[in-house]
Amino acid sequence: MPRQGQCCAHCHPVTQEAPLEVQTESAGTCLYKVSVRVPAPRVNQEIEEVLRAAGRRVRLPGFRPGKVPLGVLRRVLGPGIQDELREHFFQHVVGDAVRQAGLEALRVLDLKTEGVELEENQPAAFDFEVETSPKIELPPWDELNLEGRPTDAKPEQVDTAMAQLSREHARFEDAPGQALDEQHLAVCDLSYRRGEETVPGAEGVRLGLGSPLYGSEPARFAEILRGARAGEEKVVPVQFLEGFSQESWVGGAGEALLALRQIVKPRPATPAEIAADLQVEDAALLQQKIAEQIGRENELRERDRLVYELLEQLGRMRPFDLPQRLLQDEVDATLRSHAERLEKQGGLPAEEARKKAEEAREQILEDARRRLRHFFLVRRVAAVERIEVSDADLQRAFRALGDRHQVAPDAVQAYYAEQGMTGRLRSDILESKVRSRLGQIALARSTAQPAPAR
Repeated sequence: MPRQGQCCAHCHPVTQEAPLEVQTESAGTCLYKVSVRVPAPRVNQEIEEVLRAAGRRVRLPGFRPGKVPLGVLRRVLGPGIQDELREHFFQHVVGDAVRQAGLEALRVLDLKTEGVELEENQPAAFDFEVETSPKIELPPWDELNLEGRPTDAKPEQVDTAMAQLSREHARFEDAPGQALDEQHLAVCDLSYRRGEETVPGAEGVRLGLGSPLYGSEPARFAEILRGARAGEEKVVPVQFLEGFSQESWVGGAGEALLALRQIVKPRPATPAEIAADLQVEDAALLQQKIAEQIGRENELRERDRLVYELLEQLGRMRPFDLPQRLLQDEVDATLRSHAERLEKQGGLPAEEARKKAEEAREQILEDARRRLRHFFLVRRVAAVERIEVSDADLQRAFRALGDRHQVAPDAVQAYYAEQGMTGRLRSDILESKVRSRLGQIALARSTAQPAPAR
């Protein structure tokens, strides 16, 4: 039978020869109570479908597979088929009832099946609740009024990018006779020793007092190396942790042997040096290219901001009610997750973590409202703009995922199907396509151009 919180999108069409009797009654915001009476012919049909499916699996002497008469199957299978029958029956009938009622269901809730007997030539009746998508009316695009912002790179953005590149392309100048301190680095040849066994590490490694070796104790590392000079050798105790090149040593203890070749002082690279490293003609052209790249990044951020503002404006112009039980579930799940993080990462006792998380309830509630509001608006825009996810879209996504993880697309597709993740991927693709369309609309409305036609 359908699990609580799920609807049956894959169910077969309503059977016209034995139509269901469906009554709906509002039970709250985006919530309906559905009462279903299933006539005896429809019950018989569902029982026969289950028996025929089971017959294809049953092997009985004297009968070919799939050719066992229904009467024989009834006697052979008996009560043992009841669980499969109930699963099949409620899965199909609930989906048909939802469609017959014309409800845009999000999930089935409170499906009451206890006491419902499924017997041949007998009707059946049961109740359940359905949470539905909100009814949303979108305004014409030309009623939107969005204010765009400049996307050209600002001088301070270029300066920040240049400063970062200067650090990344730093030069290291020899400091003869200098003792190692916080302003200098040691250029070392590194090896490791455990007992009588030694393995090479790396040559020309630059180490500072504030950048201890992996597996060493930071304070002890700094104490041993402080004041060291070129030509000296130092021994640092280490633990061989996960990822160490000598796998058989992992979990044990030993020493790092450091032969100091040179003490150097780092300095930021000049624009000309950065340009040379990046094979750019000169510093002026480098800054121009950086400004262009920043401008492109600004455009993407501005597009995202405009889409966000567009969704917010749609919600204000045509307010709609959210499914309250779904909203409450979102809030409760976020509170639980927040409390778990406080407990695990913050070291708080469980009850204290729960109370601390509860202090953020109002903000969590507001964030959940916004997420759900945007979620339903995006789906409504998809319907109005006739945006769909095609099989080709899915195949492109599987290929991209395969390329990223160096896996064959067919293997990715099979994994997603096995894990029940294809629907989520389809939803993500739809979200991306709708947001791309909203970006076009937002840019048009923010520059006072005619809105793209629907």
